Amino acid sequence: MRRTSPSSDRSRGEDGPASDIDFLVDVDVREVGLFPLMDLARELEQVLGERVDVASRHVLADHVVASVLAEAVAV
Repeated sequence: MRRTSPSSDRSRGEDGPASDIDFLVDVDVREVGLFPLMDLARELEQVLGERVDVASRHVLADHVVASVLAEAVAV
């Protein structure tokens, strides 16, 4: 995994009680499978104490990735 970028309602300051934190990761699930993303989501939820979604940029459409990266916060 080379890069993780949180992007969500929270990064825009629009979060509410039902909001989660979305992470876009630079890992190709076609090569490593989904289990590493599931493990990462579980670990992030434990550390952050918040609901988390993790998605691979390699399975999203280009226009979706561009939109997400426009509001992402690099970590």
